Amino acid sequence: MSLKELNVGIAELKTSNDSEVLVCPALGSCVAIVVYDPNKKIGALAHIMLPDSKEIKKGNKSAKFADTAIRDMIKKLSSKGVNKADLVAKIIGGAHMFKTKNSFVDDIGLRNVTAAKSILNYEDIPIISEDTGGNYGRTVKFYTRNGRVEIKSIKGKREI
Repeated sequence: MSLKELNVGIAELKTSNDSEVLVCPALGSCVAIVVYDPNKKIGALAHIMLPDSKEIKKGNKSAKFADTAIRDMIKKLSSKGVNKADLVAKIIGGAHMFKTKNSFVDDIGLRNVTAAKSILNYEDIPIISEDTGGNYGRTVKFYTRNGRVEIKSIKGKREI
């Protein structure tokens, strides 16, 4: 059976069942946050670009920010019958892509990773794997059938 691929663009969040693959192309300083229930084989992927919704007043897309995206992922998965206690997480991205004189832009990848870890920890969702940092982009495929995350980058292909 061929799996349907669903693209998750910047500031988007999608949920999926075991017959779909969530794809997050061209991550740079953005972070892909995967939240998954391995028992029910249901998961969500958010493509966040900023750490905290309180820092920037513009934009109403909750998936744009780590804090609101993770909370929305939990709500969406709970509405599908997932128990929060069964969730695990993986995080990918947060690269240092640009050297600028603007500290907000310069360290945004690290700030995104730090925020995602902090919020997942606060929500008691263990991070079971990550591929973060560096100075290169990544493309992510999340297979909800088995929780596998495939990462392609200039470093090659890797699974977490």
